[in-house]
Amino acid sequence: MNVPSTHHQAWKDLLTGKQHYDFESFAVQMIVKRLSLKVSQHPSPEILSQSMRELREMFVQNVNAPKIQRDLHKLFRKEELQ
Repeated sequence: MNVPSTHHQAWKDLLTGKQHYDFESFAVQMIVKRLSLKVSQHPSPEILSQSMRELREMFVQNVNAPKIQRDLHKLFRKEELQ
């Protein structure tokens, strides 16, 4: 399963609060909360970019976990993950 690049708008929408999801993975819930708070407290392009990279990397490192896969499907359309 491919994890979309940090250039995908879904990462930004998630971390800036434009989109909300009910994630299954507790790890995803925690990192999204932490990074969203960081982005809201320091709304610079650099912090947002760094946060998107960190979130994506967590998904990449855990892509084989079933809950992570289901959470990816919530974030991205299935066709984008093939």
